[in-house]
Amino acid sequence: MKELLRIVRCETTLSDIEIKDPAAFRALAHPLRLELFERLAILGTATASQLAEYFDESPANCSFHLRQLAKFGYIERDESSDGRERPWRVLDITQHWDPANPDPSLRTPSEAFEDALHTWDEMRLRQARRSHAPEGFAGTMVSNRSTLWLTPGEARELSAQINALMQPYIDRWETNERPEGGRPMRLIAEMYAVADRTEP
Repeated sequence: MKELLRIVRCETTLSDIEIKDPAAFRALAHPLRLELFERLAILGTATASQLAEYFDESPANCSFHLRQLAKFGYIERDESSDGRERPWRVLDITQHWDPANPDPSLRTPSEAFEDALHTWDEMRLRQARRSHAPEGFAGTMVSNRSTLWLTPGEARELSAQINALMQPYIDRWETNERPEGGRPMRLIAEMYAVADRTEP
């Protein structure tokens, strides 16, 4: 997705798009729509024809999926620069939802979306491991997996620190202040409580 899509599963309210509609989860839980969303964020604006050429898809298929993303507020039409096909643009690169939301209608679609996102990321991570790094980016692919012993307060603090480290670079997508020589890099940070079979 743009080669940066930021999706936050959190309990706090952020100044971005909050997903509350089961259909909105289902709309984004599609590999091509994730790709289209990300590519739009990278380019700023693009037409269905331009995206179709990039992904080797038909313009009609891309148009359909773009309309689905627009229907649920992820993207919108932009003004045409040449009076022809109007391009699309991303409304906000960050989406979040509350995993503690008591609405039972959200649980299945939100979990299905998270599963789709993990599958999408895992596929691209495998591709990246098997590919040569772009020029100048050798040694930038890292993997850090650790099981830590944390209190609830420490877990929240660590999560906040990780988000704080990422935020200045995320802001570049909003301000379009991208340094020369840069490229999209996918960073995934997840933390969860390890299951204990002795617990009820």
